Amino acid sequence: MMNDSKVVPAFFDYEAVTRATFDNPEAFEYVYNQPDKFSQHTELGKLADAGKRVGVHDVKGRYQSYVETVRGGPTIDYSVTAFQDPPGDLELQIGRWNGDDNGIWQTGPKGELIEACSHPIMPVERFKNVDNGLEKIRLAFKRGGRWQDDIVVDKSVLASPQRILDLADHGISVTSENAKALIKFLQDAESMNYGLIPITQSTTRLGWVKPEVFLPYDANIVYDGDASFRHMFDATQPVGKFEPWLDLVRDVRRKDVAVKIALAASFASALLVKINSLSMFTHFWSSESATGKTVILMLAASIWGDPEMGRFVQSFNTTDVASEWTCAFLNSMPLIMDELQLAYDRYGNLRFNVYKISQGVGRARGRKTGGIERTTNWRLCCITSGETPLTNMSDGAGAYARIVDVQIMDQIFGLEDGQRITKIIRENFGHAGRKFVQALLEIGEEGLQARYGEIVRTINGAGDIQDKQRMAAAALLLADEIADEALFKDDQGRLGIEELRPHLLTSEDVSPTKRAYEYLMDWISINGARFEDDSPHDRYGVIEGNWAYVVKSQFDKVMKDEGFSSRAVLSAWNKEGLIQTEIEQGKTRFAVKKSVAGRRARHVIVRLPDEEEWLEPQASIFEDN
Repeated sequence: MMNDSKVVPAFFDYEAVTRATFDNPEAFEYVYNQPDKFSQHTELGKLADAGKRVGVHDVKGRYQSYVETVRGGPTIDYSVTAFQDPPGDLELQIGRWNGDDNGIWQTGPKGELIEACSHPIMPVERFKNVDNGLEKIRLAFKRGGRWQDDIVVDKSVLASPQRILDLADHGISVTSENAKALIKFLQDAESMNYGLIPITQSTTRLGWVKPEVFLPYDANIVYDGDASFRHMFDATQPVGKFEPWLDLVRDVRRKDVAVKIALAASFASALLVKINSLSMFTHFWSSESATGKTVILMLAASIWGDPEMGRFVQSFNTTDVASEWTCAFLNSMPLIMDELQLAYDRYGNLRFNVYKISQGVGRARGRKTGGIERTTNWRLCCITSGETPLTNMSDGAGAYARIVDVQIMDQIFGLEDGQRITKIIRENFGHAGRKFVQALLEIGEEGLQARYGEIVRTINGAGDIQDKQRMAAAALLLADEIADEALFKDDQGRLGIEELRPHLLTSEDVSPTKRAYEYLMDWISINGARFEDDSPHDRYGVIEGNWAYVVKSQFDKVMKDEGFSSRAVLSAWNKEGLIQTEIEQGKTRFAVKKSVAGRRARHVIVRLPDEEEWLEPQASIFEDN
């Protein structure tokens, strides 16, 4: 260390510095002869700033060389990066490493050259995830004379000689030869500059990440998630102006109840977590083309971001895992998907699981290294479209109840009108979401829940609406109400329960056992000849009076083919008095032994509708019970 006997020059004129100044030792001698380390740091900083003014960017590196020359050996006190124009003008202490525009290296214990990287590279920012506390590092590197600083990696990547090789895909010069040296350099650079490298709060998802923070509308928290979702994150950045969007949407909102529902569902997605409501679906379908389904979805998407397909609007041509991760990323923003028909496989089976998505929790998965991955979750509204309903007759009550199904009977937007609308929202989008979130924050969670409860109570008097349907309807109505107060200010365009009611289901509509009964009645009607004595084909059973005897094996096949649980259906029908049973060895059997056409077999005996009900397809035998 320096001692008190040093003679310090009285003054150094930093304003008179030229490039030639740094080719001589006088300036470095002035810094070296300061009486203490604090003064040395202070004067070295002034000298480095003066060097930058005249185009010398390795002042601290040159000072290190001077100190080593004077002391007759290496020092680690002032080894700093000497990169030209680093991001944020960041200069890092790097110990025994040397770092300039020629790369990163040091001299080994035997005098050998140890190269960590053949070009400049440095950690420039740390991210700490608000959800799980995990840290990531943003790296900047320079190749071809240009700095790139958009690589964000898990810290575990920078601790593994195998995983760090993935950085080569980004253009960083790393191989199995220099991997360990690069790891050591980056760890030294981070640890020696822990307080200097800025730290930023981050998240891997959109929507509510804290009670008062909704992304992407908070500049203090940044996205550091999977690069595959970067395009969706970027799609939420506002474009154009709010006023043209508002004027357009205020007008088209009056056109049809389907438009009102789609907009309300999009707004409601940000509301669900605040009112403790479940994830939900709104599905718009029509067997006819050019009815306006896609335009409706684009309008809903334009609230939050770019309405183009592949940007904020997604395709049904995806997998269960991809859908799950997309929901986890969106978190509180709506999942908007067009063209349901793309989700069917070649056998006609739907490859999109409504029930899993509406549960709001991802699948538990194990880690390769042991343990379980952190389970993903979300609370959002899915807005979908297609040529058929989203569910079929065999789907469970849980899936049915979570969908507000909207069939579009007539064309809503003509060709010219549709083109005009899409042109405006392609040029102006992403503004309304921020304003709606601000309105939610101003009302507060307590106020939102109070208003939601009031709407639920109002809906209770609007008929026998199924519970989850009632919750979904209340969320839509509240979201529409708040959007009208904060944005549209147009009472004529508001969504009312009388408009929404035809698209909601009763408890009876949702019941899978009721749908199974209606399907079986249709099946018996179609196959009536196979229940007659003179049938030339294999018999399916017999009809006697008001009862149909269906061979148990055939009944099980019919139920299985349509996705119903035979035992669950029969158990429910028994409670409703729709089947005959028999007691055998103290157990109730749902299938009764009977001889038909000389063959004795077990049959399911199902009560047929009364004659009037049989002739009226809309009627249900459940209405009599």
